Amino acid sequence: MGENIALDLPYPKIEKTVPKYLTIDEYNRILRYFYENAINSIGLRNFVLTMIFGILGLRLDSVISLNVDDIDLETRLICFTDKGKKERMLIVPRILCIVLSQYLELHDKKQGPLFLSIRNKRVSQRTLQDIFRQAGPFCFW
Repeated sequence: MGENIALDLPYPKIEKTVPKYLTIDEYNRILRYFYENAINSIGLRNFVLTMIFGILGLRLDSVISLNVDDIDLETRLICFTDKGKKERMLIVPRILCIVLSQYLELHDKKQGPLFLSIRNKRVSQRTLQDIFRQAGPFCFW
C-alpha cells in the first residue's frame, strides 16, 4: 500500500463551452427598453449599466466594483479591476461619456460606488439579475 496507483490515471478531458451572447438586434431591444424607462435616477442608472455591459463588454464583477473616480470623462478612460485582480483601462466612446456625464451630474458624487441601489449601497449581483430579468418580457417576446 505504499504506492499511489491513481498517479498513472489520465485526467478526464473537460470540454470548454462557448459563452452565450446577445445578437445586435437583441442588444438594441434591451437598450431601447432601458432608454425608454430612463425617466428617473434608477432608470438612468439601468440605462448606463446596459450601455457599459454592451459597449465596453465588462464582466459583472468589474461593473459592480466600479467607483466614480475610476472614470475620467476628460481623457475618456475607465480604469477597472478584471478577473484575477488585474487592473485594466479602456477608452470610453463619446456617447457613453455623454450618458455617464448626465448620470454623474444627477447624483453629484465625486467618489464612492458608481452604481447605487435604492438603499444607497453598491448594487449587488442579485440587483443586476433582477434589473435584466424585469426587462426580459419586454425585449424577448
